Amino acid sequence: MNIERKRFLIAFIFILLTIFIALLFFPFAKSESPAFEAFSNSECSSQLSALDWGKLNAGGTATQTFYVKNLDTNELTQLSYYMENLSPQNAEGFLHLEGTPSNVNLKQNEAVKIDLTLSVDPTIKDVDLFSFDVVVVAGFSEDLTPSPSSSGGGGGGGGDGYIEEHSVVLPSEEDSPSNNDDLIFVVIVCLFVYFVFGKKR
Repeated sequence: MNIERKRFLIAFIFILLTIFIALLFFPFAKSESPAFEAFSNSECSSQLSALDWGKLNAGGTATQTFYVKNLDTNELTQLSYYMENLSPQNAEGFLHLEGTPSNVNLKQNEAVKIDLTLSVDPTIKDVDLFSFDVVVVAGFSEDLTPSPSSSGGGGGGGGDGYIEEHSVVLPSEEDSPSNNDDLIFVVIVCLFVYFVFGKKR
């Protein structure tokens, strides 16, 4: 095997190792399964990515309907809704968001209809356009009913224990796409290794 071919093989191996390490340690490569998702239809076949409130006048209201589906093995018991990244800032305090329901009992793969209402304060001024992110926060619980061995034979009661929260963000249409800096870094490293070791004569 000649020297050039050896260098090419070494470069190729370095590239494979770089990609393998990146897939193990970089956050963009880790795709944690979501605990729940929002959908635009009752069949939960069309994932909801944004909300369009249309044109609202001072004192007006608008309601958006969508569906939340539990994808987790634990029961989804609580839902809350709030806005963040409001633009422009002078609209703060004049836009009010309210969602129902808040208390639910969704087992895995069950869904519930959500009504989200946005109301505009009648005294709002100098705001022609607005945008914000809607954050849906879900609380999950697990069955804490004691096993026969831990109840001491006394028939102790069971219940639901709150364990964690997960959230889904529904951005406005104006939001920019997510950052891919980690992926760009991996590509640059691979090209560097190839040109240093593979192209060297």
